[in-house]
Amino acid sequence: MKATVEELNSVQRRVSITVPSDVVTKAFNKVYAGLQKKARIDGFRPGKAPLTVIKRLYSHQAARDVADVLVDDHLYSAISENQIKVISAPVVEIRDVPSMDSEYSFSAVVDLMPQLVLNACYKGLSLAPKEYSFTETTVDRELKALARRMATASDLAEGVAAAQGHLGTITHHGTVDGVAHPAVEVKSAAIALGEGEVLPMLEAGMLGMKKGESKELAFSLPGDYGDAALAGKAVALTVILEDLKQLSIPVIDDQFAKDMNCADLGELRQKIREQLHQYSAEQEDRSKREEFFKALSTQLDFEVPPVLVDQTIDSMIQEYTFLNDEDKKKAQRDSEVRKSLRAEATTKVKNTLILWQIGKEEAIEVSDSEVHEELLKRYAELAKATSQQLATLMEKVGQQVRESILLEKAMQLALASAICSTTPVVL
Repeated sequence: MKATVEELNSVQRRVSITVPSDVVTKAFNKVYAGLQKKARIDGFRPGKAPLTVIKRLYSHQAARDVADVLVDDHLYSAISENQIKVISAPVVEIRDVPSMDSEYSFSAVVDLMPQLVLNACYKGLSLAPKEYSFTETTVDRELKALARRMATASDLAEGVAAAQGHLGTITHHGTVDGVAHPAVEVKSAAIALGEGEVLPMLEAGMLGMKKGESKELAFSLPGDYGDAALAGKAVALTVILEDLKQLSIPVIDDQFAKDMNCADLGELRQKIREQLHQYSAEQEDRSKREEFFKALSTQLDFEVPPVLVDQTIDSMIQEYTFLNDEDKKKAQRDSEVRKSLRAEATTKVKNTLILWQIGKEEAIEVSDSEVHEELLKRYAELAKATSQQLATLMEKVGQQVRESILLEKAMQLALASAICSTTPVVL
């Protein structure tokens, strides 16, 4: 066997192998012998058909079987002999089928882990994370949103014109700067008129419409529009009012609070404050992590194994909600869906590899007791589990939990040394 290794990039190698003709012939003879024993051919007793007949009838199948045998017998040997540390199954490239008494050549691409050396570049980074806070105005807004979610709708008489206090269901499509754009395509959206749920220009256009009517609207998107790419652009819409109902939003008082399982309005407001405190802390933590990786990306530039990116895309799609399993499978196979997720998945892989390397350089360890404690947090029912049940769960997910703890430890260690200059944000 002759094997050569070609470096495609820092995380991929092509292994090319040529198998000598005598080894190929031996493989053919072995495959044909096996086929001869299994063959059931008219005019011959089972397993007794001449090899000449077997070769004539099964030459194509034999060639495919021999190709599989030669790849299995030589590819991993070549990888081992060349001390290539692969992280996934090799991808065998398109190959010809072997021929009797001839050499056989094939190749495969393998993925490797990048060689990362951080040299403590992750310590003492200057970060500018956001610091979140809220006011009583924020609490009022959340109360109003809660009441809106608890609102009920009732039928209106035919011919009633849309007004504030109504719930209008609209569909619209149109153009942005004269070009059809998916951002202005909306189907059956329920809008509470008078509650500021849509752009003022759109709501103003809806007022006075009757159920079943359509209207042409034209306006410019505000300069501070959420999608910066569309801010300030001219929009032309065809709006259809599909349905119109009377909207009844509950009054925000002690009775409303009791309906929300609180003693009074004061308790409900306090509950919302606690939720906002938690949300603020979560957002601050997220902002700090994003700033950390952003700062580190200016110092580190490395390629990531495509197989890890593909696995991450698979996981991201798994987290989405689909109507059924078939839709999920279609999304997994959809090249456009995968393309749209590739950049984000690549970033996720890079961040994970950086944390792994921090854990390695800092010699971070995770004890069994830490894994057990985390399992109890994730699976409350384990509090009453037997030792055997715990052992079984440890065997199934223990390593995954251990790895997640290690990554979190690495993250916290890096953030602890960061120099932060926060930017205040009021929710």
